[in-house]
This record gives sequence, C-alpha cells and structure tokens, in this order.
Amino acid sequence: MSDKTIEDVARRAGVCIATVSRVLNETKAVRPETRARVLAAIDELQYARNAFAHRLRSGSTNTIALMVSDLANPIFEFMIAGIEEVVYERGYTLLLCNSNESVRREAQHVAMLEQERIAGLIVIPVSVSGAVLRPLISRGVPVVSFDRRLHDVSLDTVTLDNRTGGRMATEHLLGLGHRSLGVIT
Repeated sequence: MSDKTIEDVARRAGVCIATVSRVLNETKAVRPETRARVLAAIDELQYARNAFAHRLRSGSTNTIALMVSDLANPIFEFMIAGIEEVVYERGYTLLLCNSNESVRREAQHVAMLEQERIAGLIVIPVSVSGAVLRPLISRGVPVVSFDRRLHDVSLDTVTLDNRTGGRMATEHLLGLGHRSLGVIT
C-alpha cells in the first residue's frame, strides 16, 4: 500500500487538492487534460485513497449490506449471487451478514452496519418487527425488506407469493399428465 497522500498527487499533477478530489469523486467537471494529468499522477505514485477517511468525510460508503436470516438455506444461494452481480455492476460492493435466525445477532449486525456507514441494506429479517432497523432508517439509509414483511416500519418490501407459486407448479405438473405428486422441503 502506498504512503502517498492526496497532497502528493496534487503536487505531481500541478493542480490543487480540490481538483484531485473532484477527479477521485467524479463530482464536478474537470477538463479532460487535467483529469488525465491527475490520473497519471495517481498511477505514478500508486496512490490509494484512505477508505476510512473518505467514509468519515462523506458519511457513507459504496457498500450495500445484505443480511440474510439463514445462510444455510439453499434458496438464498441464487438470490445472493444475483444481488451481488447487480451491486457490482453499479460500482458498489456487497457486505454479507448472516443473522442465523437470531434477533440478538441481527441487532449486532445492524449496530456494526451503522458504524460502517453503509449506503443501503437489503434484509431478510428474523422477526416481523422492524425496531432493530430504526437506527439505520432514521439516518436515511435505504432499507429493503425481502421475503418477510415488517409490520411496525414503512419499508419497500419484496415478497413472494408462495401459495400462487405452489398452485402454478401443481397445475403445470398436472397439465403434463402427472398424477402422483410429492413435495420435498
């Protein structure tokens, strides 16, 4: 890891620190030739941003957390892979937490996620109460509940209609001529 600072990059590129910051954060337009000088200086110096300091200044990270209720549940395998792919494509990283069907563990994860200043949370909650999520919600962190509806907080929620899905699967198998059906769960 490089011990070079943003000041070193600014000096090498012949620009002010604010310009380096604009290039790093892509917040304001920087002339292409200036951007190229800054990026070249970053490369030459092998500058690496201090993620902790950036998180403190910005109040957030580019991390989306996914908290599942039971990581051993095989139904979550494809869901996790799909979420990670979408998160990655949008320039975020995914932090995975497993509450293991424990309300206490879920609360511990939420406390840690609040300190990490996550950009958002997708949660498969353990209980139907959203009280444990209130610190994140009150700070304005976007939270989406998946698979289970929370009754005491207003959240965007994605749920499955298992009854309709079961009926559709049964009708499909019956339509194929099968008459002896079984379910393994």
